[in-house]
Amino acid sequence: MCEKKRLHPVAIVANLLKEIKEAIFPIIITFIISAGEQEGALDLFVFFVPFIIIAFTIISGFVRWLRFTYRIEEGELRIEHGLFVRKKRYIPFERIQSISTSEGILQRLFGLVKMTIETAGGAGETEAMLSAISKEESARIQSMFEMAKAKVLQENSMESVDEEQSFAEGTRPIIEEKKELVYMMSFKEILFVSLTSGGALGIIAAAVAFLSQFDELIPFDKLYSEFLNFVAHGIVLASIVGMFIIFVAYLVAIIRSMLKYSNFTVERTDENVIISYGLLEIRRTTVPLNRVQGVEIREHFIRSLFGYASVYVVNAGSGSTEESHDNILLFPFIKKETIAEIMKKILPEYAIDVPIHPVPERAKFRYIVRPFYYITIPIAIGIYFLRPWGWLLLLLFPIFSIIGYISYRFAGWNITENQLVLRHRFINGKTMYMFKNRIQALEIQSNWFQRRKKLGTIQSSIKSSIGSAEGKTVDVDEEVLMDIYKWYSRSQPNEGEWI
Repeated sequence: MCEKKRLHPVAIVANLLKEIKEAIFPIIITFIISAGEQEGALDLFVFFVPFIIIAFTIISGFVRWLRFTYRIEEGELRIEHGLFVRKKRYIPFERIQSISTSEGILQRLFGLVKMTIETAGGAGETEAMLSAISKEESARIQSMFEMAKAKVLQENSMESVDEEQSFAEGTRPIIEEKKELVYMMSFKEILFVSLTSGGALGIIAAAVAFLSQFDELIPFDKLYSEFLNFVAHGIVLASIVGMFIIFVAYLVAIIRSMLKYSNFTVERTDENVIISYGLLEIRRTTVPLNRVQGVEIREHFIRSLFGYASVYVVNAGSGSTEESHDNILLFPFIKKETIAEIMKKILPEYAIDVPIHPVPERAKFRYIVRPFYYITIPIAIGIYFLRPWGWLLLLLFPIFSIIGYISYRFAGWNITENQLVLRHRFINGKTMYMFKNRIQALEIQSNWFQRRKKLGTIQSSIKSSIGSAEGKTVDVDEEVLMDIYKWYSRSQPNEGEWI
């Protein structure tokens, strides 16, 4: 029987800040309402509502911390918590998919970490979170996790492991894995990835969404009328103000991105890849190498012009990392010609520098005109309603033709032993590397226009944190599709069966 433990008292402050953050909106609304109403006792009641909310938040935060306990027992992480209803959650270590840690400002002041635990059945949600524990305790839990993984592997081969012996505390020393630093972002790269992150649009959209919550309290109609008058009397000045707002949002996005990616390093141990980054809040994600399902290289349109790309690993079971509901970011910003060399140190089994076979020449015209499917109707509507300036929208046709041609030059595929590579792009490019035994489904399809050209589309999927990740190539030669089908399938297809 193991002793129940509580989180560090810093967790009270962390939980309190979180509760206040969630309660800040109703408090603001209450103050606004109380400022606009003068109805005696009701006004007094409304005035005390924020006080009651804050007092309840403080008391409940302390009680939550007091009732939150955890312990490690019989190969499980057992958590008991609940403000009014006592809840128990038992998480077997062999069910844990990944453990990640981060250090916010509060945690760093006291030498603590926040630990996030994911399981296979978490459906992309955090299974458990220990918001403030010591680094030694974090290392101990991670060591137990590693032992559980080793136990599962051993059971698969020998089917005879004494569970009590495996998980008995103190019977095995905590051995820190030897780490090898394989990648570190330079300041120049951090600055560049921040400049091209596009976060300014997100900040403006978030600000608009926040202000829209006050549409009944803020006279937007009057402000809009004043704004139109302002624009009518000074289009230049209005443009300057608009540019200034965008510049400030862009500047905020750059600073936020630089804080996020500061000290970005990737380390490798015998069994894990450890990704660490952050200045104010240090995040650390541990990716078990045996959980990696594939590798994905994304080429942002602007960044690719300078020869840079981003690399992700597709991992089964890591829904609440920074790349929540997405794959895990391994390299945010890296020179494309160096990816293969660095990946050999992390995942040497993946062949990144294989040649990409292009799609056939007869597919070029289809790539060039394909964007027209999506832009023709919007352009026609724009021309109708925005005449005469709407005619300028016709310039989009040659622009998208060039984009289509670039997509044609980018598309391709490769098969090397047990590895399949599929590549495609529209605005941004995506190259997926996956092994045959990791592929969950391989789909080949063709429409009437493709069949006339003896072409088809291939798409394959592998398991990821939220279901599956996909790679595809459009307009591949029919004979190549047949070869890929034979490579993957255990049975030989009949002619015309798969297309």
